[in-house]
Amino acid sequence: MEKLSLASLFSYLIQPGPAAAWIDVRSELEFEKAALPGTINIPLLLQAERHEIGIAYKNEGQEAAIALGEKLVGPHQTARIEAWSRAISQSPARRGIIMCWRGGLRSQIVTEWLRDAGLDVQQLEGGYKAVRNGLRTYVEQAPELIVLQGLTGSGKTELLRSLSLPQIDLEAAAHHRGSAFGSWLDQPQPAQTTFENDIAMQILLKSHQPAPRLIEDESRLLGVRCVPEALLAKMRLAPVIRVEDSMEARTRRIYREYIGDSLSQGPERARLRQHALASFACIERRLDIHAGRIREKMIAAFRSDGDEDLHRDWIGDLLENYYDKRYHHAAARHQRRVLFTGDSEACRAWLLEKGDALRCDA
Repeated sequence: MEKLSLASLFSYLIQPGPAAAWIDVRSELEFEKAALPGTINIPLLLQAERHEIGIAYKNEGQEAAIALGEKLVGPHQTARIEAWSRAISQSPARRGIIMCWRGGLRSQIVTEWLRDAGLDVQQLEGGYKAVRNGLRTYVEQAPELIVLQGLTGSGKTELLRSLSLPQIDLEAAAHHRGSAFGSWLDQPQPAQTTFENDIAMQILLKSHQPAPRLIEDESRLLGVRCVPEALLAKMRLAPVIRVEDSMEARTRRIYREYIGDSLSQGPERARLRQHALASFACIERRLDIHAGRIREKMIAAFRSDGDEDLHRDWIGDLLENYYDKRYHHAAARHQRRVLFTGDSEACRAWLLEKGDALRCDA
């Protein structure tokens, strides 16, 4: 049975056209620890089943382990084939790419079952491990970058996502907005390896387009996820576009993104208050004499009936006495060539006007 090579997979991914269902048949625990963006986890063996088979393999050998696997999966085979088939039939290409850890027995079995059921599927050669190794080079040899730099709340993320220019969105990959308050209420952060895979896939999917890539300025950590060192080093040397805005506009934007929008999407006020105060506690010791005052303002704002002015008061205090100071300190440490300075709209217009010329400027 001919397998899909890694080179063919990467070539397929960057070509325009309908997408296949990329199905990861590893256990749910394996997937949780390390996954690829866009993949669907429908295990051949659940973690508990895989554990039993591992014990049998260790104690009795491969034949006993395979026999036990057939016994455990047998009662669920029809349901699992239906789940894989449904995912494939719902994909735009109505085609499946089947992947396990190393392109071995698990993905081979699933591929054979699905072909017997008349579905268009291919087994991925080398499995997840091969893709992971291949993606790592895209981060280690990151393309040229242009960094969107600016004070917290100046609209860098909005600007990045409003543009169709090639880019790397670190916050989307990390499920985190990049500040102490930046964790997403509705989603936990991915595993470090999954975060790195997401970054690499963003680079891969635009690899047919010329550099540079736009990227938002970030510190080493986004929540508990670390920006890969090779990418961070390239960011520190890249030219920048400075996005500027008034304190009034910045507090309004942060209120909307962190408070207003979160409440409108459903989180209970008490839950959001708890989240905000817990986030504040992570940086409280660094605020020195300002900490008590800002905390009192936060508590008063959350006790109010959604008073935006009260929220913007503590937000502005925190920006002035914490985030702005950190920004200026970091900017002084990493002197970079400035390509343009302006508010979000001016920067957007400049980027759209420059277009291809950016490749020369970078």
